[in-house]
Amino acid sequence: MRRSLSAALIALAAALLLAVPAGAITTAHFSVRAIGTSQHRTHNGYRFTERLRRHGRVVGRDEVRCRQRGRRKTTCRAVFFFAAGKIKAKGEFGSGDNRLQVTGGTSRYDGVAGKVLIHDRGANNTRLEFVLVK
Repeated sequence: MRRSLSAALIALAAALLLAVPAGAITTAHFSVRAIGTSQHRTHNGYRFTERLRRHGRVVGRDEVRCRQRGRRKTTCRAVFFFAAGKIKAKGEFGSGDNRLQVTGGTSRYDGVAGKVLIHDRGANNTRLEFVLVK
């Protein structure tokens, strides 16, 4: 009887160990409003900064550098600064809505991936939608 009880406990422990996932996936989805604060031309493109607001409060800022790649293509790199850390992204810009690929981050955003969807509403009214996976 003891042997069968011991074997059952060992089998149960093995099943519990195998049932625990090796790594948990965490997702975050939030949006902010970007309000331009400065813009400068460079020798091969431009750079600009924005204040990031959520529900009327400033929650961060960004710094974006863009290079012209032909008449309609612009490649941009962005760094978004929040209290919890930085998020880095890059991608191509065009007219209308765009998407940047998240390439990493720091602090709470270390090891993060995902995308930043850019909804340009014109006249200094842009909504940035972050979809992050860690």
